[in-house]
Amino acid sequence: MVLGQCGVNIRGSSPQLWLNYRTTEQARAWAASLLQGRSPDDLDGGRGDKRIQSLTRGSETILTHFAS
Repeated sequence: MVLGQCGVNIRGSSPQLWLNYRTTEQARAWAASLLQGRSPDDLDGGRGDKRIQSLTRGSETILTHFAS
């Protein structure tokens, strides 16, 4: 179900973000890898585009797991 079917009018409410100024390329690429093989829903009846790039670079993403 899309938001429009729920009575929420969002058409044209925001442009697609192609260049990210806040998140590093490494963090963005890691997050995008979680969606690999999936096509994100743009909540407007279409599918998200995967051409987003980050302007800044940083160190590699480090994942750490904790028991609590």
